[in-house]
Amino acid sequence: LGDVKLAIGRTRLDWATVSLVCLDGDGFSRPGRILIAATGWSQNTGARLEQLGGRRVTLRRNWGRAPSLCEGIPAEIELPVPANRVRCYALDESGRRRSPVSCTDRNGHAILHLTPSAQTLWYEAVIR
Repeated sequence: LGDVKLAIGRTRLDWATVSLVCLDGDGFSRPGRILIAATGWSQNTGARLEQLGGRRVTLRRNWGRAPSLCEGIPAEIELPVPANRVRCYALDESGRRRSPVSCTDRNGHAILHLTPSAQTLWYEAVIR
């Protein structure tokens, strides 16, 4: 990721997966769009784990039903560009922009503030 920095906040199971993909443009410091996915704990509504002993579990036939429940991830992503060049959006499940995401400046770098209140797993950052 080069000069990109990631700080993940507190999560339900103390882990998260965050991916950043350049959709166009040439890296994280040049104009272009970045797709961000941030995930942690997830399961179907009503799914029930059964303990088998020895740290083993199974769902057997208790897979649950829709909708899937997913943890929103609190995180800060630092991009090596000034904040005034960056816009960030929470995306809906179809990839459409839903709401703006806070982007502040820290020492000349843009800080994207991902929060569970955005109620999404997907974000788009646009570098101008």
